[in-house]
Amino acid sequence: MDKVAYAAASKHAGTYCVTVSVDGVNFMKPVEVGELVSL
Repeated sequence: MDKVAYAAASKHAGTYCVTVSVDGVNFMKPVEVGELVSL
């Protein structure tokens, strides 16, 4: 997830970025075994 956040932030900013922290992730509905999750 950190790599996805970096890719999005650096493309948006047009420069090098770092991520600080993530307090948590909330899913709107359960992810079942075998399902694909895209970030």
